[in-house]
Amino acid sequence: MVSWNEEYITYGGISIINAIPAWLGGAVAVDLKVRVKINDGPCAMNEFINFIINYLRERLGINNDVCIEVNSEVPPGSGLKSNSAVAVGVIYTLLTSLRGGNASPVEVARLAAEVTSPWLVNNGCIR
Repeated sequence: MVSWNEEYITYGGISIINAIPAWLGGAVAVDLKVRVKINDGPCAMNEFINFIINYLRERLGINNDVCIEVNSEVPPGSGLKSNSAVAVGVIYTLLTSLRGGNASPVEVARLAAEVTSPWLVNNGCIR
């Protein structure tokens, strides 16, 4: 059984819009922290965090209850990448807990992009 007890800090960011038409991604971090902490057992979590966990449950082999607490300085809906920062923090802490401290930043970024795309579509953010 995995012992959940990880904490990770990510940051909000700003997209560089000019990079999109050129097929080059770009973002700049802003000094607004998102703290993500994972503990054993159930707790109340928002829909987005539940979506992330359920989306990755089978893929990552999450068999027990997990409690994810998020403390964010990034205002939701501000365009400062709050969902991305939360997704990265949740995925990083899940992977490091499951793997004993080993999570590839590239794998975390890919999983975060994979998880947030259906969330955005299902919630009418992308049509």
